[in-house]
Amino acid sequence: MTSRKKLAAAIALMLGATANPLMAAVCQPNSATPIVGSAVDTYNPAQGLLGHGFPKTLTDSEGVALQICTDPGLCFFDPVVPGNAYSETIGFGAEGFWYLAESAFASANADVLVVMAAEAAFAAEVPNPAETFPFTRLRIRVTVPEPGLYTVIHPYGQKTYEVLSVVDDRGRPTNRQINDTADISFAGAPGGLTNTGNVVGPWLRWTRAGEAGYQVGELPAPAGYLGDGPTTPHTVIGSPCGQNFVKLIAGTRANGTPIVIDAANSDGDGNPSTLTSNLFTVQGKIAPNEALTPLVVNSAYYTRQGGKVDVHAFTTAPTTAVLSATVGAQSATLLRRDSSFYATLDSVATDGTVPAQLTLNATNIVDGVAISANRTVTVSPVPDLVTITKADATCTADTNGARTCSLVVNAESSDNGAVKPTLTVTAGGTTVNLADGIATIPGLSALPSRVTVNSSATGTASKPVTIINQ
Repeated sequence: MTSRKKLAAAIALMLGATANPLMAAVCQPNSATPIVGSAVDTYNPAQGLLGHGFPKTLTDSEGVALQICTDPGLCFFDPVVPGNAYSETIGFGAEGFWYLAESAFASANADVLVVMAAEAAFAAEVPNPAETFPFTRLRIRVTVPEPGLYTVIHPYGQKTYEVLSVVDDRGRPTNRQINDTADISFAGAPGGLTNTGNVVGPWLRWTRAGEAGYQVGELPAPAGYLGDGPTTPHTVIGSPCGQNFVKLIAGTRANGTPIVIDAANSDGDGNPSTLTSNLFTVQGKIAPNEALTPLVVNSAYYTRQGGKVDVHAFTTAPTTAVLSATVGAQSATLLRRDSSFYATLDSVATDGTVPAQLTLNATNIVDGVAISANRTVTVSPVPDLVTITKADATCTADTNGARTCSLVVNAESSDNGAVKPTLTVTAGGTTVNLADGIATIPGLSALPSRVTVNSSATGTASKPVTIINQ
């Protein structure tokens, strides 16, 4: 990747004059702050601080932190500028990278380049600690054989372009009729920058044996890296869209015939109007334990039948996470189901005693190495699970149009012990206990949009109210 002058703007968008973008789609697990920068690694020689002046690490939504890589052979970066003391200290020139993934492939009459990166650059070409410019990049460059509509699908979404011409104003063939770059800078205080609106993330990494897409014979990534840098094309994993590939799709001509971009079937998919690759070069140096493993507890509760008590946990965590649930002396490993993890600890008590707390632990582990710090979440007290099966209202109006409603709520607790929890519901300022799982609140002039049922065992649930006679 060649150096270029960077504009210190939130978004720098450059489009080839012969193509118009028509529609873009991005899928991200956390579009608010998908990539977070740590505190700046300060450069101040007068104080003996010889950092690079950029965030020390960037962490994606999967909890994987990367540091700027200047390891020859495993990472691309611009060479040091001789005589520039700052450049000589930080170990790179006009730009370095936390992350860089590229897919480049071609057929006889089309070629595709997609670049996804998190870069450390400067407002001008010359490295200057006062002009640091960290940003993420999504670049799409495509050469096509004739005008028409073309869609590019990539790991972070897809975009459709209208190519108006494949020749210049003198009739000479052109290249890269699609030339689209989105650069989005980091913003915020030096103590922690974020890249909001970002269209790159989480990081892609090389697949390992047993993972989807892995090709027999592919080597594992070097220990501590996402891949081996600009050297080896490899299958990857990590797309939040499940799109661990790049595909160019050609549309049809005005006469309805398909535009051909791969007549020789170079990608083996049998479709002359598509061109696909699942190979990427990937670079990224992992900064172990620089970030906590993301862990969200979606639901945790106990069930009790007679004296037998079970505890259940459902969480969201990185696909590479190892999770455990502990109640007292009993532990269980959480199993992955799609993007979530779950576990049931059976018979944590047989005398009906509800445990005081549930402890959940998560660590991000790749190739046997913890790449983010262990996170522990404690749920205390462990609640019961409240399920509302009905929240129905019947309303009538008097001759003046004033409405009066009667609300019926049915709910149950996961606690079926000898002494069941008390369930209550509140509406119109009135709180009513559910008897045998049923409560009726009549005479409501103002009907709530939803009701909440609370349990004396700390469980809670809510449900929209349905008016059944209108």
